[in-house]
Amino acid sequence: MTAEETVRRMAERAMGRHRMKSARELAEAVGCGQQAARHILNEDTVRLTTEQWLNLSALGGWFDKEEGK
Repeated sequence: MTAEETVRRMAERAMGRHRMKSARELAEAVGCGQQAARHILNEDTVRLTTEQWLNLSALGGWFDKEEGK
């Protein structure tokens, strides 16, 4: 599994958990541009700031998963 696939899966999980239906809604929640959100969903390489990465991780439930360890 590539890094891009991992990020796409996290984005899709975030969209499902928070009932987002478009890249625009994902971009608003993460704090990035619509084009960056589309790149994420297409498994293209994209640069995110630390804040954007943490937002995406939190929306996708990354931290929820880690609590059980």
